[in-house]
Amino acid sequence: MKQRLWFVTDSTGLGGAEGYLETLLLHADQQRFELGLLMPPRAATQPLIDRAKAHGASIATLDAVHEHGLSFKAVNQAAQLFRQLRPDIVHFVVPSPRRAAELVLGAALARVPRRIITFQLVTPIPRFNWLSHHLRLLNRRWQYATLHAGIAVSQGNAQLLLEQFGFAKRRLHTIYNAVDSQRWQPQPRKPATREAWQIPHDVPLLGVVGRLSRQKGHQTLFEALPAIWQQQPNVHVALIGEGDLEGELRQAAQHLPKPDQVHFVGQQRAMPAALAALDVFVLPSLYEGLSFALLEAMASGQAIVASSTDGTREAISDGQQGLLVEPGQSSALAQAIGRMLSDQSLNNACRQAARQRIQQQFELQTMLQRTFELYGKEHRT
Repeated sequence: MKQRLWFVTDSTGLGGAEGYLETLLLHADQQRFELGLLMPPRAATQPLIDRAKAHGASIATLDAVHEHGLSFKAVNQAAQLFRQLRPDIVHFVVPSPRRAAELVLGAALARVPRRIITFQLVTPIPRFNWLSHHLRLLNRRWQYATLHAGIAVSQGNAQLLLEQFGFAKRRLHTIYNAVDSQRWQPQPRKPATREAWQIPHDVPLLGVVGRLSRQKGHQTLFEALPAIWQQQPNVHVALIGEGDLEGELRQAAQHLPKPDQVHFVGQQRAMPAALAALDVFVLPSLYEGLSFALLEAMASGQAIVASSTDGTREAISDGQQGLLVEPGQSSALAQAIGRMLSDQSLNNACRQAARQRIQQQFELQTMLQRTFELYGKEHRT
């Protein structure tokens, strides 16, 4: 008989973690698995729910979003739901280690046979007082001890999970995020894309792809723009994405020397064409796990300037697949962008090397194979 495989998250928006979840769900073997998706009911995540349903997955909702402290009522509700769903395997996909605590414990109480978790982003634990620190550490270790396997998407994130979060080394696997290099590949620039964005076709264009949030470091790029414009006055910027920080960023852009050269273009359905419209892909994030937007840009043969964060520096060697700068350093970011725009030899070499790196180390089939191997071979009796 088929195994019941449920993907579980407490995400309330769409981003890299949810894209990863969707990729796994769409590629899981439906000859082997009956698929399900469990997540909170939110308008922002309805497109993911709709696509999962269209793919044949069962849908269940539970409004248990972990914030601060542990809700034993929510743990009990989750356990009851898992007993009703009777999954053989649950795969939790969380945007950070503090998320989905009640769901993880609920699955353990319901004795789900196989329990796996992927952490898409791990950052250092903030400083707490001695008692609070140890109570939080014990809480996490208690949760993680109920899991059969954990997945970190970069070596840097894995190190944090081991050293600061107490995840057992024998159960932790580093499986890099990855993309399909057949889908994401270099393509000719389509004039219609820039026309839709109201950007001239003959100007240098920088692009940032991602949520409009503090994590993504848009403000660092804004601080770098005056220095960039001193050297290349015609540079334009496209911010691709949406998010809570949009209003604040729009206000900040109005105080820049050339506000009409900063464009908020929103979400883009045709992302390969959007990437092809850029001259330099910029990822000024303050922290990252391993950005899917970065991997897509690399596979598409883009010239890249990025912050040297966990995951990013594992995908890019400075000066080879792109240029790296320390997070939050606007002057260094301006210099790197200027260099990438002006040095065509470097630009071309980085584009070619970036795509080769994807094909060698970050190919989707490798990620899928290693992940699905963790599900085991047991079948319902």
